[in-house]
Amino acid sequence: MMILLKRASLTIGILAFISLFICSAAIAQNELTVENVHERTQEYFDNQQWNKLIRLGERALKSGIESYLLRARLGTAYFELEDYAHAIPHFRKAVNTGYSDGIIKRNLYYSCMYTGREEDANDVFFDMSDSRQESIKPLTNDFIYDLEGGGLFSGTNDFDRNGDLDLDGESNEFGEQTLIGNESGFGIRLSQLPLRWLKISYAFGYLNSQREKQYMYGNQKISGKYDQKQGRLFNEFSFRATDGLVIYAAGHYVKTSENTTKAVFDSSSYSVSQSGGIVRGTTPSIKDTLIEQKDFVLSATVYRWFSVFRAGISGSFSYLNGEHQTQAGLSLQAFPLKKPDLLVSLSATLHTQKSVSNLIITPSMGYRYGEKIRLEGFGSFGRMSNYNESNGSVIYNNPDVIKLNYGILLRYDFLFNLTATLSFTGQQREKSFSTYIRTEAGKGSSAITTVYNSADYTSNSLSLFLKYSF
Repeated sequence: MMILLKRASLTIGILAFISLFICSAAIAQNELTVENVHERTQEYFDNQQWNKLIRLGERALKSGIESYLLRARLGTAYFELEDYAHAIPHFRKAVNTGYSDGIIKRNLYYSCMYTGREEDANDVFFDMSDSRQESIKPLTNDFIYDLEGGGLFSGTNDFDRNGDLDLDGESNEFGEQTLIGNESGFGIRLSQLPLRWLKISYAFGYLNSQREKQYMYGNQKISGKYDQKQGRLFNEFSFRATDGLVIYAAGHYVKTSENTTKAVFDSSSYSVSQSGGIVRGTTPSIKDTLIEQKDFVLSATVYRWFSVFRAGISGSFSYLNGEHQTQAGLSLQAFPLKKPDLLVSLSATLHTQKSVSNLIITPSMGYRYGEKIRLEGFGSFGRMSNYNESNGSVIYNNPDVIKLNYGILLRYDFLFNLTATLSFTGQQREKSFSTYIRTEAGKGSSAITTVYNSADYTSNSLSLFLKYSF
C-alpha cells in the first residue's frame, strides 16, 4: 500500500513538473519583446496575415513597444484591409520618425484622400520625391491644383399652380405677385496650392432666372415677363493648421440685375392713411424699372478629424435682398464601417434674420460602389430664406421660403483624375403675394391696407459638373 502511494505521489509530481514546464514555455513564447514582435509581425507581413498582424501589433503598442517597423507594418495591414482611417495614425508615426520610404508616404497619401482628408494628403504630397509626385499626379504644376466647371437647369410649377390667383381679392382693389419660371446657369472654379498648408479657390457663376410680374385691379390683370441675371464671385482660403485640423475662410459676392416693372400711384389722386394704405379710387400705372442689387456672404468653417469622425463648426454674416443675416452651425461626419464605403453626416444650422431664428437640420448619406461610383442623398428641413451652406459657396437668395430641400448626387471617377458629378435637387417653396383691401380710415373715408398671402410651388433642378485634378 505504501509503495502504491509513493508511486502515485511520484507520478503527480512528474505531471506537475511537465505542466509547469509547458506553461513556462508558453509564457516565454507569448512574452512581448521587441525582437519577438518584430519577428512575428514580419512573418505575418510576408504571409499577408493582416488581422493577426493587427492584433499582435496593437498589443505590442499597449505594452509600450514602439518602432518604425511596427508602425509601418501596422499601417500597411490596415491599408490592405481598406481601413484607411486607422492606417493614417500609424503611417503618420512612421513618417515622423524620418526613416519612412516612398511607399509608406504614398500609402499615407492615399489613406488621407480615400477618407476625405485632402489637406492632410497635400501635406504628405509635398514631402514626396519628384518621381513619386509625378507618378501620382503627372500634370502637377504650380498654377492649377484642380479645375471644375459645369451647368445647371431648373424648372418650377409656379406659373401653372399660381398663375391664375385672385390677386385683388373680393373687393377688387389691387394685388401683385412675382412668378418664378425656369432658371439656367453655369459655374467655373479654379483652385491653387501655393503652399503645402494653403489652398486658394476662385469661382465665377452666372444665373438667369425667368420671371413674370403680375398686377390685378378691378378684376383686370396686367403682366410682364423679364429675366433676372446674377453674377457671382466666390473666393475661399483653406488653412491646414495641423494634422486633421483645417480652417476655411470665404467670401461670396453677388450682383443682381433685372428690368422689371413697378406699380406707381398718382400722388395727386390719393392720400396715405394712418395705416400706410392708399385711398380707394386710384388707378396705378405700371412703369418699367431697373433694379440692381449687390449682396455678399462672409463665412468661416473649422473642421477637426478624430479617427473616423470629423466635427465642424461654422458661421457666416451676410446681406441678401436688403436684409442682414447671421448663421451658426455644427456638423458631424463619420465612416461607420471599417472601409470608407459608407459615409453619414448631420449638420444643424441656426439662421437669424430680423430677430427671427430658424433651425435647419441636414442629414445626408453617401455610399461608394466599387472604385469609381459614389452615390449621395441629402435632405434639409426647416424654413430657408436668404440662406447659405457649404461655407458660403451655395446661396439661396430667392426671397421665397424653401420649406424642404432634398437631392441626390452621382459621382463617377474617370481615368486621368477626372470626376463627373450629376445631381438632382428638389425644393418645396412658399411664396408671398400682396392683396390690397378696403378698410375704414375714419371721417367717412375708406383706405386700402396690404394683406400678405402665401402660396406653394415646387422647383426641380439638374446639374452636371466636371472636375479635373492636376
